Amino acid sequence: MRQYREDEQLARSISRGDRDALRVFFDDHYAPIYRYCLRYVSIPDAEELATDTLCHAIRRIETYRGDASLSTWVTSVARSQVSMHFKKQNRQPPIHSIDANEHLQRQIEGMAADLETPEKAQEQTERQALVHRLLDSLPRDYGDILELKYIDGLSVDEIAHRLATTTTSIQSKLARARDAFKTNFNSAALDPAPPESPSS
Repeated sequence: MRQYREDEQLARSISRGDRDALRVFFDDHYAPIYRYCLRYVSIPDAEELATDTLCHAIRRIETYRGDASLSTWVTSVARSQVSMHFKKQNRQPPIHSIDANEHLQRQIEGMAADLETPEKAQEQTERQALVHRLLDSLPRDYGDILELKYIDGLSVDEIAHRLATTTTSIQSKLARARDAFKTNFNSAALDPAPPESPSS
């Protein structure tokens, strides 16, 4: 049995021009790809790159073979788009070294251990999906700041520099974002249904 059958089915539907499949694709992947791009560029550029990535992925969707998850494949497209963005500006993108990040290394090793059995793989997938849903359910600046802090491992000063604001502002917003995430997490633990996204 192929591991990413649902992803393959979605890709085939997109290649046939299925509008519902396109909507699902954008809903599932825009926010994570936007946050990925935001690691490297400003907010306006991240929005443009995320959109360009998904449009480029759709044009190339027939090349998706299901060897990895669709999210992994789309992230590889985003990586290329970010690289092209910096190349056009004759600049080098910032490097996030896994080897130099002990926290990230421990996360990766833990994930590898969790993937020893199909049951653990499913649990890991569900946890990742829950975290993404919770981040996406928060106001966009809350989700972004939590990912910059706890996934990218940036300091408060680095986040303030990245977002062109003060450390005091980041500390205050980070505290509110933690509280919002905790509230949503506790709600999700009681009710497994995905939280609704706030209206813009």
